[in-house]
Amino acid sequence: MDASRPVGRPGRAYAAVLVLIALGAVVVLWSYGMAWAVARVPLVTGADGAAHDLVLTGRDLVPWAAAMGWIALAGLAGIVATRSWGRQAVGVIVAAAGLAAVAGALRFAVGSESVVTAGLEARIDPAAGVEFDSTLAWVLAVAGGLAVLVSGVATLVRGRQWPVMGTKYERGPAGPSTRSAWDLQDLGQDPTDDLVE
Repeated sequence: MDASRPVGRPGRAYAAVLVLIALGAVVVLWSYGMAWAVARVPLVTGADGAAHDLVLTGRDLVPWAAAMGWIALAGLAGIVATRSWGRQAVGVIVAAAGLAAVAGALRFAVGSESVVTAGLEARIDPAAGVEFDSTLAWVLAVAGGLAVLVSGVATLVRGRQWPVMGTKYERGPAGPSTRSAWDLQDLGQDPTDDLVE
């Protein structure tokens, strides 16, 4: 039996958290790319009559929260590559990314009018009373953010018990004893020098 393989409950929990982070991050990125609001903007500012629909995504409205999906994906790689306190630090970052993704979505849910107005200001001069319809895409962002948040907390609490990458990925001590006879010959050394007394 290979001792370097994840065995038992810690290995399963480790794999489950990695999958949950990946799924949560993808859902956050996907949901923030969806339409969160559709504003009816008049073709002529201040005039009644013809209007066109302007689609605003979650990324348009809450750009800082939309970036949390990328941070969670980076944290996924960080969890695999680290151990001990380093893995716990990555867990804090992943949890914070999940919390920020949830906060951005809830910010829209609670104050959609002010968020949409601010999003319109970056594109047009919003006239007072611009009408808009909001969607429920922010609910997906909350779900994805919660998955990332739970995964980050689990990493913080349990990450030290999880398997780490094998020693074959680590740099070994340098020295003649770690080199093969062929490597020594390539370096211009005689591999039989140690055998001669």
